[in-house]
Amino acid sequence: MSNLNPTYFINQELRDLLIQKLGSLQKENVVLQQSLREQQTKKTAGTEDLFLELLEVADALEALLDYLQNNPNPTPEFIERLHRKFISVLGKPQLIPIELGSK
Repeated sequence: MSNLNPTYFINQELRDLLIQKLGSLQKENVVLQQSLREQQTKKTAGTEDLFLELLEVADALEALLDYLQNNPNPTPEFIERLHRKFISVLGKPQLIPIELGSK
């Protein structure tokens, strides 16, 4: 039978170079894995923040509906306060309102 596991010989210089390259690749792999974990953590935190902000919007809408049930003619102050609340919530993720021209 023939030998199924051939043996290769390399000189010391090539062996040292391969060991150095392997070490560099292992270090790079560790850095990339750490970077990936950090990105995943940031993404998860961003998603959680978005849901909390949407919850604030939902709460404000619920408050508006409750208010309108008891006060069919809301005061301009209430509307202005509600508007400021929405702008505040939307401003957290650096959203800016679009100013529409008058009709």
